[in-house]
Formats: sequence, structure tokens, C-alpha cells
Amino acid sequence: MVGIPDYARYAAHMREQHPELPVLSEADFHRACIDARYPGKKGKLSKCPC
Repeated sequence: MVGIPDYARYAAHMREQHPELPVLSEADFHRACIDARYPGKKGKLSKCPC
């Protein structure tokens, strides 16, 4: 997806730099990225991202 950070890079960074923290699943990672970019109510977009 364009504009979404790379999951593999995120997971490697978390394992190397923050081993005490859990690594999000790939689905949760992408959801967090989308929610951060397009905040809405409980996972729903408040406006069209187009």
C-alpha cells in the first residue's frame, strides 16, 4: 500500500531495538498505520481518504 510503512522493517526494528515490547501482528500494524493517518471513530474513517 502506498504511504504505509514496511511491516518487515517495523518488525525487525522492534525485535532489535525494543525486545521487551510485543511486535504487532501484520494486520494490527497496518490498521494502526491507517488509523494514525485517517483518524475516525473505532476504526471507521471519518472522511474519505481520497
